Amino acid sequence: MASISMKLATGGGVRNPNFDEMKPRLEQYLRGKGYQIAGSLRFADLNGIAAMKSDCLLYLVPIAHQGWNEATVLQQTQSDQEVYFLYEGTATKAIQPRLSPMLGYYSSKFLSYLGLKHYGYAPMLAAVTTGSCDMNSEAWADAPTVSFPRLSFFDS
Repeated sequence: MASISMKLATGGGVRNPNFDEMKPRLEQYLRGKGYQIAGSLRFADLNGIAAMKSDCLLYLVPIAHQGWNEATVLQQTQSDQEVYFLYEGTATKAIQPRLSPMLGYYSSKFLSYLGLKHYGYAPMLAAVTTGSCDMNSEAWADAPTVSFPRLSFFDS
């Protein structure tokens, strides 16, 4: 009911960005950090990017801010892999932060409903690593933001 009233009040809605919309920006971002893009992949049934740098193999997978994918990602890793959750410049090992990412996600979505379509939010990324990857020494604060694409009232 709240969704319908919001759409009526603002003349439309928003939708979550899909992986194909985020992929070019994430690939460009990784290239800027010295990674070579090895291609797209599916990890834990999610679309992601495989990238390499020196002896580091990185699978970067956009995941839900609410924590819905955390257990699946952790269960799909092999014994020689480590998992980091990247959000707003911080790499957290094996435990996905929830409060700050959810507040950022939902406040951005609300502002997008109000018509501030360029208001971006930080994506939540799972980084599954193999080899000598030092995720804590990387500066992730400059990761690209994502915006909610706007829909007209009749698209939703």
